[in-house]
Amino acid sequence: MISLEGAYARDVRLGSGAALGLAGSLGLDDAWAVGLTVRGAGHQGPQGTLALLGGVTYALDMLRLVPFVDLGLGVAAGTGRAGGGYHVGLGAEYLMTRRWAIGLAGRWHHYPLRFAGADAMSLATVGLRLGWILE
Repeated sequence: MISLEGAYARDVRLGSGAALGLAGSLGLDDAWAVGLTVRGAGHQGPQGTLALLGGVTYALDMLRLVPFVDLGLGVAAGTGRAGGGYHVGLGAEYLMTRRWAIGLAGRWHHYPLRFAGADAMSLATVGLRLGWILE
């Protein structure tokens, strides 16, 4: 699946903003998938964060509604900050057709590993995604 994600982002230090991401995932079986996401978030003023995330997703396929949990590792960089860490997420997708899905997801990103003496980062996102299902 290839999906475009738009979200409300809340950074612990920088405040509220918007996030936009492009994600790709590959199903390993009916429940498990691996994925990669590139996400940018803009906050108040010229502050921003760019992240590269990889992880696994477990989905409960219940006909058209598909709830999921995802876990992953990633790196992020922002104004005066850079680090590595993890994310956890919860959401659901609704299969509109065999090829298209719309979803809602919430994620907590925490980057406690600091690079070059930068401050640690924490970011929460809640948003919508539109997915194109490849077969």
